[in-house]
Amino acid sequence: CKVPAEMLDEVIRTYRQYYLATGIAQSLLYPGIKEVLETFAAEGRPVAVATQKPEGLAQIVLGHHGIAGLFQSIRGSADNELSTDGPVGKAEIIAAALTDLSTQHAVMVGDRAQDVAGAIANGLDCIGVGWGFAPDGELEEAGAVTVVDTAAGMLAAIGRLEAIRTAAMSEVRNDGAV
Repeated sequence: CKVPAEMLDEVIRTYRQYYLATGIAQSLLYPGIKEVLETFAAEGRPVAVATQKPEGLAQIVLGHHGIAGLFQSIRGSADNELSTDGPVGKAEIIAAALTDLSTQHAVMVGDRAQDVAGAIANGLDCIGVGWGFAPDGELEEAGAVTVVDTAAGMLAAIGRLEAIRTAAMSEVRNDGAV
């Protein structure tokens, strides 16, 4: 459905009002995600949210599901931004989240091509999740390192990337040469 340009702001405003009043209560976490987040928190592994949703709305949604406290950072678009192509894009939102994390290495997990593009723009690998809204093939075409269909698959993919990074780092010799 195409929305005429002159109606776009009103349609977005109406949708967001509905989402706040009704949609959040209808939303569900994907199976296994809360457990993954709780495990990472218990292990001291920093996790961030980088969403194109307005930042305040993201905090409300995560709070509704009882998981906001599991994130070291929650970053999103400007709360007053009505346009979908506003001044802050996915790459900038991911960059902001990365500045909040206490880690040298990160991986992006996303469900749309813009997640992959934002990750690549920030020098990150991106694991695509097939349970989101992307049409078949979108994440692979965008450059996701892999696409998974379950939380367990996501954990396995993160483990594989960590193993590759660890192996690569063990091959780097520091002989003092500059």
